[in-house]
Amino acid sequence: MDKAIWAYKISKDRQADTLYLSNKDINHLSRVYNKYSIKPESLIEVRVDYLLDRHSLIRYIIKELDILLKKGGRFIINSTYTARHANFIRSKSQIKYEFSTSTNGRYILEKSAINNKTISLTYVKNEETLTKEDNIKKWSFGIITNGKKNQQVVNLIDSINNQNIPYYEILICGDFNYSDKGKNPIISIEDPVLANEIRAPIAIKKNRIANKAKYQNMMILHDRYLLPDNWYQKIKKYGNYFDLLTMPNIGPNGGRVNDWGAYLGKPSEIYREVFHFLSYNKWSLGWYSQGGMLIIKKNLYFQCALDNRLHWDELEDIQFSQIGNLLGWFYYIDVNNKVYTFSDRIKESKMGRSILLYRIKNLIFIKFIIVRFFNISNHFQNLYFKKLL
Repeated sequence: MDKAIWAYKISKDRQADTLYLSNKDINHLSRVYNKYSIKPESLIEVRVDYLLDRHSLIRYIIKELDILLKKGGRFIINSTYTARHANFIRSKSQIKYEFSTSTNGRYILEKSAINNKTISLTYVKNEETLTKEDNIKKWSFGIITNGKKNQQVVNLIDSINNQNIPYYEILICGDFNYSDKGKNPIISIEDPVLANEIRAPIAIKKNRIANKAKYQNMMILHDRYLLPDNWYQKIKKYGNYFDLLTMPNIGPNGGRVNDWGAYLGKPSEIYREVFHFLSYNKWSLGWYSQGGMLIIKKNLYFQCALDNRLHWDELEDIQFSQIGNLLGWFYYIDVNNKVYTFSDRIKESKMGRSILLYRIKNLIFIKFIIVRFFNISNHFQNLYFKKLL
């Protein structure tokens, strides 16, 4: 296999050395290199025809093809040409933005040709998708604790040690006591102490762990999690190609706990219900990586490390996710793996939010009525406050 072509439909004229992908292959739950047993970064050319100008999963398509393409190979994009942005199809500038951010600036544009209403872009891959030191056998685990759940910290440490990962480390920020010295060395990170402050400096704690982490694969957890015994075996099957990754978070009663959702507004949005707990087979442009469990590449994390100004319960994970989204990250989920969580604050759910309800609440008419109501309400509030001044 030397080439791959991704189009809405598979062409009837096929060549033996080419992998043909269609609209049916666009699925955020599936990884192309696993599905078709293709060695990552082995193809000399990939091409996508008239999908990037209109499909919501544009980033998924780009990233899946980037993984297949070897260094020095060509990535060809054929698309409808328009200079107008978001006019039911993407403009050439929107496609170029998405490509450059999704591939993290690892390509050069070799050729751009406009022919009537179509455009063809040819990029050359200058750098490999993963950094040289990145390896699925190497993991840095970070644990955030406040010193009040020592037994849960011990259980989490034991569940990590039981994975038999060839190269790993455990970094803990917060007070803990672990007596089994025969296991993998544990690195204690100095816990930040803020004078006259009752808020938990969650961003500072996570940033300190990330700064000390040795490996590219980082998993930073609150002290309410456990890994099942086969967690590492499952993630090896999933593969090492991801930006941000999550998996089902399973509570004591077998339900889901805040594991796959979307936050559709800005952090302080007031005009609509912004958080949606989604079914796993649904994906949203407003994806949100909840702060309790973070699996991410270290080099990406430091493109926008957590904001040290923000503390626990101040939506630091929303801000982090939205900036990462703009930087070109894709939020993946491995539904064949899982973690266990024991939360006394977040309730379990048996399923995601109904996508029908999600769509109904976002109908233009309903949104218009809600916005108009709040605008009128705000207008009278402003008049009232002016009288008081």
